[in-house]
Amino acid sequence: MSERSEDAAAALYAQGMKLAKNNDWPEAEAAFRQAAELAPKASVTWLSVAIACCHQGRYEQAVLAIEWALHAAMPIRETPESVLGVARWEAADWRGVEEAFRRLLQKEPIDSPTHLFLAIALISQNRVQEGVDELMAGYRMEIAESES
Repeated sequence: MSERSEDAAAALYAQGMKLAKNNDWPEAEAAFRQAAELAPKASVTWLSVAIACCHQGRYEQAVLAIEWALHAAMPIRETPESVLGVARWEAADWRGVEEAFRRLLQKEPIDSPTHLFLAIALISQNRVQEGVDELMAGYRMEIAESES
């Protein structure tokens, strides 16, 4: 990515954050989406899109944005639970995804993709608040990772 598009993405992300703080979620989502188009590997930006969608009750769109964030996030650590969870995710077996990734939450180190897969599974089961909680946990981990 060029420095110019990186700067533009950062400016759009900052604009989205300002709009989000003012609870202008449709405009925040638009700014985050534009930033994500310029910096598609920025998982935090995709997660910001997902959060903005959740605030608008647009949970299917939130799930899609979380999936984009997973493509951009560091790879999930390979364990029997994660392999099983990803296989169940590919089969859209949301309870199976939840079971596998909840087991993975019991093992250190916990990574953001674990929370994000759980968020998708829970939102897809209409357990929205639990899903949003997992989304926020993954978001906080990605923020911490980007700042270190």
